[in-house]
Amino acid sequence: MATIQSAVQQLLLPSAVIFLFLGSVFAIVAGAGLILRGEATLRLFGKLNRWVSTREALKTVDQQHDIEQTMHRRQRLLGAVFLALAALSFIVLVAKYDVAVLSSVFARRFPPIAVELAVVTLKWTLIAGDILAIIVGAALILSPDVLAKVEARTNRWYSTRTDADDAALMHLTLDKWAEKHARAAGWIVIVLAAFVALNLGIVLIGPR
Repeated sequence: MATIQSAVQQLLLPSAVIFLFLGSVFAIVAGAGLILRGEATLRLFGKLNRWVSTREALKTVDQQHDIEQTMHRRQRLLGAVFLALAALSFIVLVAKYDVAVLSSVFARRFPPIAVELAVVTLKWTLIAGDILAIIVGAALILSPDVLAKVEARTNRWYSTRTDADDAALMHLTLDKWAEKHARAAGWIVIVLAAFVALNLGIVLIGPR
């Protein structure tokens, strides 16, 4: 743990500070460009801008892949696997899940009461999941038609393409404002970026 913390302090944090400092310097240059050469800077930004559509990126992920037909052809085999694995997991949880041992592992870094409560909750959540899996496995073997009717009523398909339509739209309110008020936008960018650059510069050249 100490080695990881040392690596983070010596490598990741300084790299992040340098990256942010260079970004603030670039922002100052961009702000100066908006003040001195507004039209040319806006044309450059227009060429560099790229719109990445979430609808296109998630298109493959959002397609419905129906595996129920394959599963229904081997319901009893699938039920036996469910039943065996769930029963094994249930036995291991009841016999080997030691709340005291697991709590002692995390109690040094977190409040003991909260740790014990979380460990006990996790145990009973897993046991409840195993019991449900045992019931489903038994239903697949003994009453697959009843389980199929339950599935037909409870199955729902949620499309990210429908729910995320607004996220896939371009919102250019700030860009349009900057185009109309290039000088004001430039000064705002310079002031904010200079503040960030000053503070990060102090961090970089200050004592370590």
